[in-house]
Amino acid sequence: GIGYSLVDGYRLPPLMFSQAEALAFLTAEKLIDELTDAGSSEHYRAGMDKIRAVMRFADKNSLEDMENNMGVLRTHKPEMAHSLNMIQLLMESIHKKRVVHISYFSDYKKEVSERTIESVGIFFSKTNWYLIAYCQIKKQYRIFKVKRIQALEVSDITFTTQHPPLKDFLHKVQKTEGLEEVVISI
Repeated sequence: GIGYSLVDGYRLPPLMFSQAEALAFLTAEKLIDELTDAGSSEHYRAGMDKIRAVMRFADKNSLEDMENNMGVLRTHKPEMAHSLNMIQLLMESIHKKRVVHISYFSDYKKEVSERTIESVGIFFSKTNWYLIAYCQIKKQYRIFKVKRIQALEVSDITFTTQHPPLKDFLHKVQKTEGLEEVVISI
């Protein structure tokens, strides 16, 4: 009448991954190391260490062999403020629906502005990370290039606004990224 329990000292067997699954994790690890901030890389590496710990000896050896034969060129590595771990902080603000205060450098105006935002989603495109957020100051949705965020503070204030899903914004972004006709009159 109270359910099931395990005898003290008994453990469930660890998850077993196929070789193909382990290679997929290795591929993701290489990409995360090159395309995200230090915090994301550190967390992923810790997860990979746990995966390696539960693998069979033969699979561990083949994974180590493949690790030396796989890499990502650094030619298009995104510029990240590694010490700030912004991607992790932004994902936390999205998950917990926390208001974020940022100092953002506008490449267009060549100045830094203070913004209070509600993070909706984060995505990677063309060697850069972008944040889609509702700007409480401008009263509209904006896309911020993460590398231009000079400072970031996740507040304890929770927002209750129900924002559209990230895929809706990405669909609009993809529509506007096509070629446009430009006429120059001299």
